[in-house]
Amino acid sequence: MEKLTSGDVACDHLGRILVTDYNNHAVHLLSEDGHFLELILTKQSPLWRPVSLGLHGDTLWIGCDKGVVRVYKYNEDDD
Repeated sequence: MEKLTSGDVACDHLGRILVTDYNNHAVHLLSEDGHFLELILTKQSPLWRPVSLGLHGDTLWIGCDKGVVRVYKYNEDDD
């Protein structure tokens, strides 16, 4: 894995943090205190080099460096 190059940050209603990672073609999900939880977008996803994101309710928009925006359903686990 390459060094993290973040581009954008958003928070869900539980306080978890989503961070785009341009170099690793990923979106990281972090706990409210910044601990890594999981990757929600990886190199295997159809969108490479994410640079921007937006979250409203259960809709997550992720934009890449080529100007493509994908829309995903964001499921929040309350556990």
